[in-house]
Amino acid sequence: MAKILLINSPIRTFAPPNNPPLGVMYLSGVLKQAGHYVEVCDLNANRWMIDDREYWLRKHFGDWDYIGLSGLIVTYAQQRWILDFILANYESYGRPLLMTGGGLASSAPEFTKRHMPELDIIVRGEGEQTVLRLVDGITNYHEIGGICWKYRTYDAWFDNIDQSLIEDLDTIPYPDWDAVPMEEVYLGNPIWGKNAGNSSGIQFEAKRSANMVVSRGCPHRCTFCMHYVFGKKYRMRSVDNVMGEIIELKRRYDIDFVGMVDDNTCANSIWLTELCYALIKADLGIKWGCSATIQALDADLCKLMAEAGCLWVGFGIESASVPIREAMHKIGTPERAAQAVKGVRDAGMWANTTYVLGFPGETIETARETANWMRDNDCINSVFYATPYPGTELYTMSLPKIVEKWGSEDEYIKALADATDLRVNLTNMSDKRLMGIRECMVNGETF
Repeated sequence: MAKILLINSPIRTFAPPNNPPLGVMYLSGVLKQAGHYVEVCDLNANRWMIDDREYWLRKHFGDWDYIGLSGLIVTYAQQRWILDFILANYESYGRPLLMTGGGLASSAPEFTKRHMPELDIIVRGEGEQTVLRLVDGITNYHEIGGICWKYRTYDAWFDNIDQSLIEDLDTIPYPDWDAVPMEEVYLGNPIWGKNAGNSSGIQFEAKRSANMVVSRGCPHRCTFCMHYVFGKKYRMRSVDNVMGEIIELKRRYDIDFVGMVDDNTCANSIWLTELCYALIKADLGIKWGCSATIQALDADLCKLMAEAGCLWVGFGIESASVPIREAMHKIGTPERAAQAVKGVRDAGMWANTTYVLGFPGETIETARETANWMRDNDCINSVFYATPYPGTELYTMSLPKIVEKWGSEDEYIKALADATDLRVNLTNMSDKRLMGIRECMVNGETF
């Protein structure tokens, strides 16, 4: 039996922690099922109780075999700080092997090697199979897919082939809810709804909310999206498996809302229809929300979703300019987007929409098309800047501008934050003009 400490990095500290670290929780569940001892230090949730990272990290001093860090690429600075703390207290942690996984490790492994060289292992992509093989004692790391690793003696990195994707998601146990402060933090901080404190819009007051992932991967190819963790192949859990988790969450926590936080919950209409009928039959009194593409839903399916308790559907509209949509590889037309929003609203659900401003080729005229579409369809929701994240087609396209502004890729990656912050301007407009347009768009004003 191995002893593993998993650390979830703080993120978006300006907002309440409303996203349980499902990746870490799944990994903990898999490792515990295999007989290993696991603890999770959820710094993102713990800051809501005591905002002192050192306090929580010291509480986990012990004789660990492995310590794993985790987080999106925007958590680099947090991960670097955590790693420095561990190294300064290395003996107190039992001299463990050090690894990281998740968005940062998967999208920017070379950056991670350069700036976190003290690590022993970098886990790329889905972590469950990879980490389980690591802690099960396979000493020949050449045999383990999905990792970058090094000999401490020679300080040389080795890159293994990618790990194969998990085909049957039902084989993964449910997230380890006991590992994180569900009662103390997450249940009371809903991702959507009246008391969420964001743009979600719906008036339902979710008092005890839980998030779920019911699928992995995305069948679409948007140029600004990164698919390195869950891959591009769309895989779904069975309806029975999903219902089992919802029922267990209801039994444990008496939840009233489920946020399905997949990239694309509604990609398979047959599966979605079966889920809706299962929810109606179970009659749990639980409301829910999900995301969809503008092509995914018709009027009948929207009505069924509403009958099954769905209150919220999120659409990534991104742009109402046809040339910009084509450059983004977005499917569908602005007219179809309007129909999708109307269909959701006609069924009594809230249609939440998001937009990307400043994609290469964006002009005042193309931005105005989107702003007009937003006003015409009464969809004044979140507007983000086109932000090139490593691992995306947009990042490769934008490298010259990134290096021109930041001097190097590394300095840019260190500075990455939420896409509401302008990190690099990919248009021919001035920064001031672009930021002014965004302000007008979010306020529903003309420009």
